[in-house]
Amino acid sequence: MTAIGTVLSLCDYTGNFVKPWVEAGYDAVLVDPQHGVLSSRDGVVRLPMTVEESMRAGSITNLLRSEAHIVFFAAFPPCTDMAVSGARWFESKREADPMFQAKAVALAEQCRTIGMLSGAL
Repeated sequence: MTAIGTVLSLCDYTGNFVKPWVEAGYDAVLVDPQHGVLSSRDGVVRLPMTVEESMRAGSITNLLRSEAHIVFFAAFPPCTDMAVSGARWFESKREADPMFQAKAVALAEQCRTIGMLSGAL
C-alpha cells in the first residue's frame, strides 16, 4: 500500500502526535536526538539527530526535495528555556550556558523555516 502522504514532526521523541496519521495510512518522519538510532518501522522513520544535524546531513533537505508529499508539519521545540514553566531554572541554565535562550530561539526559528519550506502550511 502506498502512503497517502507524509507527516513531518520535529523535536518529536514519542511519536504520539503522528500515531493517528500513521493509522490512517500516512507515513511519518520524526526528528529528535533522543531516538538514539535510525529506525524505520510501520511507516515511521525516526531520525536520531537535532533539527540542525538533520539539515546538514541532508535528511530533511532530501525529504523536502523528494516526491514525498508532506501533508502536515509539526514541531515541538522544548519550551522550558523560554517559557514561565522553566523560569525557576533559568539562572542555573544561564550559568552553564549564557546562550541557552538564544539557542532555544534559533531552534524554534529552524522549525518554523522548515515548516514554511515543507509546503504543508
